[in-house]
Amino acid sequence: METKCRVCGGEVARMFDVPEMRYGTGETFAYAQCAGCEGLQIVTIPADLGRYYPASYHALARPEPVGLRRAVRRWRDAYAVWDRGVIGWLLYARWPEPAIRALAGLELSRARRVLDVGCGPGILARRLLDLGFENVMGIDPYADAPDVVRGDITAVDGVWDVIMFHHALEHVPDPLASLSAAMERLAPDGAILVRMPVVPCAVWDRYGVAWVQLDAPRHLHVLSLRGLETLAGRVGLVVNAVKYDSTAFQFWGSEQVRMGIPLESARSYAVDPAQSVFRPAQVRAWARESRRLNVVGRGDQVMVVLRRG
Repeated sequence: METKCRVCGGEVARMFDVPEMRYGTGETFAYAQCAGCEGLQIVTIPADLGRYYPASYHALARPEPVGLRRAVRRWRDAYAVWDRGVIGWLLYARWPEPAIRALAGLELSRARRVLDVGCGPGILARRLLDLGFENVMGIDPYADAPDVVRGDITAVDGVWDVIMFHHALEHVPDPLASLSAAMERLAPDGAILVRMPVVPCAVWDRYGVAWVQLDAPRHLHVLSLRGLETLAGRVGLVVNAVKYDSTAFQFWGSEQVRMGIPLESARSYAVDPAQSVFRPAQVRAWARESRRLNVVGRGDQVMVVLRRG
């Protein structure tokens, strides 16, 4: 068993047994928290990670909208990226989407080269292509889609203006190696965008091992901002911007874990809100609390922009 943090080399402060609660397999996995950077890591990385990403895994099974729904999404996404369009503003106010909104502020033209690492079936990449982006690629080790490269970031060559890890860095066995590979492929004025669960946060303090974003054993490393900054510095990157973007999921998902309801079960709010144990008013209250926690830097997920130092 490892006794040192794989991120910063610090000593292990605490150990936890974390249940697998996406599918409710009954397995538990040992996690350790670092006394230095406060990050969490799985103690033993499973030899066959692929078996924890079945075809039903949520990131690999979202249908693509067509017709009017696709046009509505395009209007919303155009506003999210470029702050453009009254219709898009109204749509985004009703249906916010942090994944594509994270690109706002990067001053992207449609000619910019964008690489989406850990893209699942490539939905975000297709959304950018739908907005007129000319050079977008998605890569994922588990997705089975014709327009997605299967593998990790080392399977992609070329130079990229934006390299995105949307809730992907926590899934890789060696986040330092992934950031190093991204740095090697980054344009001189480019940006690396990381969205990830983060510690410390209010729900980790409140729920402990029932925190839904531990997602054992898929989340191998749940980093702190200090830990991410440490890894980034080792490969010549610096933190350029930080924004918390947690949602009500941190509360209803963790409550479900406490109640023994797997995320993919028929009783889950993620599967069918009407059949879940939560009332709409509860979820709205959690959404308001999430926005408050984001403002004070205590939300459970964060968006970070990294650039060359």
